[in-house]
This record gives sequence, structure tokens and C-alpha cells, in this order.
Amino acid sequence: MRMQRKIFEFFVVKKMEKTNHPQKEIYHFSVEYCPTGVFEQTENFHEKPFLRDDANGADVLHLLGGIAYASGQFFDAIRFIEKAIESDSTKSEFYHDLGAAYYETGDLNKAIKAFQRALWLNPGSAEINKNLGLTLYSMGNLDGVVEAFQRAVAANPDATEFH
Repeated sequence: MRMQRKIFEFFVVKKMEKTNHPQKEIYHFSVEYCPTGVFEQTENFHEKPFLRDDANGADVLHLLGGIAYASGQFFDAIRFIEKAIESDSTKSEFYHDLGAAYYETGDLNKAIKAFQRALWLNPGSAEINKNLGLTLYSMGNLDGVVEAFQRAVAANPDATEFH
């Protein structure tokens, strides 16, 4: 369930839209350094301009969590995303990404709780249901897997990954 480069690029593009800094510079720096594991340099590069532009910092903290996740720094990702949730607990993607980070650390109970909270905020998400199902599978809860995947298929019947 590792965050793929495409998802990381989404984080960066989303933040580029909200900043006055040269977009190409931010994008290229992030794509070049973050996936290679240079988390600290990427974090410092993003934190300064985005914290200035984001009043409550929730989106910035979520972005930093995504950078940490993409760098394999899952405990840092958890720390940043939990801080983002403290600032704004209304975004399902924060809880989804928190669940993914907990999954990567092996804390499956916390991953399930985070995915369930994400589903409470966004019950029709095929992606969240799929990841909840995968986590339940890792725990051997086959009944839960079937239920989660059925909800995922109902939410997105055309997704080939569910067939």
C-alpha cells in the first residue's frame, strides 16, 4: 500500500496551486528528491513557503506527511498527519493517509480505526474501502474483507482492480 509517485505528485501539484513560488521549481525539487529518500531537504523546502501561505497549517502538515510517507519515513508521516488532523478533522484523506502510514508500520488496529474514520467522513470511497479490506485481510478477518470489498465494488463498479 505504499504511496505511489503519482499520489505524491498529486500532493505537490495541489500545494503548487496555493503558492506564489515558482511552481516548476517546487514540483521538480519534490519529484527529484523526495522519492530518493532525501526527506529532510524536501521537508525544509516545502515547509517554509507553505506554512506562510496556509493559516491553520493542516494542508501543509498533510503534505509533509505525504512527503515523509513517500520517503519511507512512516513514523514521521504519522506525526505530521496526526497534527494535520488536530487542525482539521473534517478531511477523509487525512485519515486515509494516516491509516496507510499505520499499515506500513504494522500497527493494523490503528490503521483500521483511521480507515473507519475516513469512511465515516466519506462512506462512498472505493479506495478507502479497498485499503480497509486489505488491512482486514492482513489481520485474517475474511468476513470484514468481503464486506469492505463489496462496498468498494458498489462505490466503483468499473474498477478492474476489484474483479
